Amino acid sequence: MNMKSVIISSLGLLVAGDAFAATTQITDYNQGWYNKNDPTQESVGPTANYIVGKQVIGTKSHYDDFFSFDLSGIASGSITAASVEISGGQNVFKSGPNGVFKLYASDVDPATDRSGFLKSLKPDDLIGEVSVTDGGTIGSFDPTLSDVIVTFNATGLADLNADAGDDFYIGGTFTGAKAYNLAGLKFENLFNGSGNVAGAELSVTTVPEPSTWVMLLAGFVALGAAGYGGRRHRASIAD
Repeated sequence: MNMKSVIISSLGLLVAGDAFAATTQITDYNQGWYNKNDPTQESVGPTANYIVGKQVIGTKSHYDDFFSFDLSGIASGSITAASVEISGGQNVFKSGPNGVFKLYASDVDPATDRSGFLKSLKPDDLIGEVSVTDGGTIGSFDPTLSDVIVTFNATGLADLNADAGDDFYIGGTFTGAKAYNLAGLKFENLFNGSGNVAGAELSVTTVPEPSTWVMLLAGFVALGAAGYGGRRHRASIAD
């Protein structure tokens, strides 16, 4: 293979970056919920319950949940795909046919600034959504889990890359579902995640940074040059 072929082959490997892609699983280190209708109600902690949606028990409650992730070790600009799986824990949700679970990114730590975090969950920071139907079971010693998986959109990937190496905060909403009754309680719609478990696991797919690509290309070219020079040297001896 001549030098030109080595360079072309090296570029081909770099363009086909999937060969160098790696997926990292990151479990949330903090989670919980806030009741937007009652500032005195909240749940915050590494294994806190995380409820999102609305329920009616005497007075209406409107919950937004949150999850916090540590992205240290992830390089900015290296994330090309991501999704987050949110566990239904040991509880269930019942949404009817039109429930929509949405996730938003925030630059406010939900554990230290409740008001700022809730205000930061804006439509232009929507990072992904998924439609869900009735899930899980209840009244059982071994309930069926009701996990949801949200794939990050372009906004979500940009937010992830911007926060790479630091903490990353997301919050959810659950809307559009039909009302239902359960155990004498009325729910408008609710995703009910149990505590005592990690609520969310973030999966990020990364490729080497541009500087690493340059180093890899230089390495390939150097190897090609060494091989090419060796062949020329052997040819000279043969002559």
